[in-house]
Amino acid sequence: MLSEIERIASRCRELSLDPSELNDTIHQVRRVSKNLRSLIRLIAPKPSDNLRKVYLQLRQLSRTLSPYRDQVVFVQTLGRVKDRLQSKKPKAARVFKILAKEQVLKYNLNEKAQPVPSLVQQALKELQQAARSLESQLIGGEVELRSKTIFSSHLFAWKKFRRRAKIVNPESPIEEWHDLRKAAKSLEYQLKLLRRFSFVDLNKSYMCMEKVGNHLGWFNDLAKANEFIESGSSSLGIEITITQQDRELFLSITAQYSGNSRRQAMAAIKRLLVSGKKLRGMESGDVIF
Repeated sequence: MLSEIERIASRCRELSLDPSELNDTIHQVRRVSKNLRSLIRLIAPKPSDNLRKVYLQLRQLSRTLSPYRDQVVFVQTLGRVKDRLQSKKPKAARVFKILAKEQVLKYNLNEKAQPVPSLVQQALKELQQAARSLESQLIGGEVELRSKTIFSSHLFAWKKFRRRAKIVNPESPIEEWHDLRKAAKSLEYQLKLLRRFSFVDLNKSYMCMEKVGNHLGWFNDLAKANEFIESGSSSLGIEITITQQDRELFLSITAQYSGNSRRQAMAAIKRLLVSGKKLRGMESGDVIF
């Protein structure tokens, strides 16, 4: 576990503060933050006050950077839909292409909407402090590593995901799908960590979980894009200019893709539930440090 924390801290030191790379650095910072939070949930389901403080700081860090990441993903989503439509529906593709170019242009002209190096630098500093704090608590014995605790924590995440998965269907409201995605991301990050410390081969479960996450992520990106279109501005307050006709076209196309992603997610979840059955019988001794 200590080597895993050091690996995460090392990634932080490698991230760039070059203005042209800040958006990618923000993405990586948020990923590292999620890794650390997942590690905390795994080793300490009932954290001490000190550890809970670290967890909450990491969560707040991700939330602070979220609008910048949402802006980038919005443009990427527009481009992704445009590419899918290009050959069959070139007129519809043009709507997404124009919107993407407009967002990039307005973003580049709006310095107030862009992340500043000092913000990202502070985020990196907080991330490294969190990693050092977690490391010191492990070394000092404030957090005791127990195979049984780790196994129970993961089993809890697995059961939570299964409960969410049984509730949703292609017609479920967005809120239920959003809850499922959060449970799926938590399980995915835990599987990513656990497969390094377990005698049980969890690679198949992890790969299935990745596919579920990809489908749920695509659905979430489309839902967020719809939210921006309906509100008339992006997460950073950048105005979206679109005619009513193009707006209706946009929403109809994203609705179609959203439906497809939901069905694909359900199919991937079924495969995951089959591959993950071994987890329910895994012995606590199968986890090593």
